[in-house]
Amino acid sequence: MWVLGFDRRELDDYIELIIHFINKNDKPRLVIVMSSIVDRLTREYICRIREYLSDYCISSNLLIDPYIEEYKYFLARILGIKGLEKLIPEVGMNIVYAPRKPSTITDVIGLPGRIIRVGGKPVAVGEPIYGGSKHLAKVLLLAINKLQNRITTASNIRYDEALTDKLIKTHKTIVCGPHSEPSRFWTELEQCLSNARRAKVIIDHGGPGLEPVIYIFEESLGKLENLLRRIIGEF
Repeated sequence: MWVLGFDRRELDDYIELIIHFINKNDKPRLVIVMSSIVDRLTREYICRIREYLSDYCISSNLLIDPYIEEYKYFLARILGIKGLEKLIPEVGMNIVYAPRKPSTITDVIGLPGRIIRVGGKPVAVGEPIYGGSKHLAKVLLLAINKLQNRITTASNIRYDEALTDKLIKTHKTIVCGPHSEPSRFWTELEQCLSNARRAKVIIDHGGPGLEPVIYIFEESLGKLENLLRRIIGEF
């Protein structure tokens, strides 16, 4: 369902995010998130109906979250890595970042639209925002709680058998799945994580309705960038 050209599900997600920060009484984060949401929706709407106002579409926000800016700077570097497109799964690639120890997915920064291939090149869809990724953010939350690592960031990359063989030899790795049905994914992933400590790679074999992917975790965005560069070099 669409409202004024916006996906109703996306708007519902934004409302849920605003309510979350209201309930937490986190006023600074609430103001920043609301400003980011309003700015994004306004620019998207204006650009859609008034081409001559395109300059407004690229104007920066007045309120800046330093962690969002850190993520944006990192994302720009990542998108410039030659060969990154080789790591993008069919479902798209995302990167999530928890600058502070998260309690819910709304404490985790991610892209609402993921990184996809357009004309053979990686393109980020959507602006980074707290709660921007539900699936990968939840994976990161489980990993932080179960692996006892000092990890703050995660990414999903394309499953490749030759790559998985190399990662198993060079990194502490968890192999999970295949899952008999999508509803069992989270339970079985949590079980896999409970049986390993300090792993930084999860090889998930997917299942019916679930694309096999590789999840990677690191202590910082900088270390995640280095890991992605090393993995690209393995192809």
